[in-house]
Amino acid sequence: MPSPKYCQSTLVTDECGENGDWNVSAIFDHVEGKAFVKEVSVVFFNRVRRRTARIRLEQGLKVKFGSKYVQSFPKQIGDNYLAIVPALFAHPKDFSEGVTEVMSITLPNGVNIQYDGVSAVKINMDGFSGSVCGLCGNHDGVYDSKDLRKGYNVDGKVCNALPVPAPSLAVTNNKEHFVNSWIQKRVLNRGCVNECIAFLLWHGHKRIQK
Repeated sequence: MPSPKYCQSTLVTDECGENGDWNVSAIFDHVEGKAFVKEVSVVFFNRVRRRTARIRLEQGLKVKFGSKYVQSFPKQIGDNYLAIVPALFAHPKDFSEGVTEVMSITLPNGVNIQYDGVSAVKINMDGFSGSVCGLCGNHDGVYDSKDLRKGYNVDGKVCNALPVPAPSLAVTNNKEHFVNSWIQKRVLNRGCVNECIAFLLWHGHKRIQK
């Protein structure tokens, strides 16, 4: 599978054709050609309370809720539970080497997100029974073409320089299109700007010169 780009991309969400309630996305960076997770963003909409919680996990096990950093753990934010827990390696590459603790968020729907504050995130869906989509697939226990449903960055909606043909949520056998389609938003880092803005400016300049 091609590496995700520098911009913010959806890892998993229930926004798969109908109005969803939650989204887990990540901002990636790259070192020596390998992508790693620089930040994780969690958005959960509580339909009963009509409130949206926006939580950001940053490197160094820092957590930002709204515009403020959370100072102590465990912490309850709405119905979302945050805690620093031991890193459990079901697979050697689950988290970064040497990591002993991770930041854990459990959403009201049972979805658990764990970020090691360095480069890796793990999402546990065992407590969730609904349909999902995103870079992590559809979580039906079988890896097949249904996992490769395109996201919402089609026809240049988010990033013109990384075009993906419409429609959204259609299955694709082009893995580059699949990865690029899940770009959720542009962010102001050099990599994302180069991918989505500088690329266009350069090519536009070249076309004018012709």
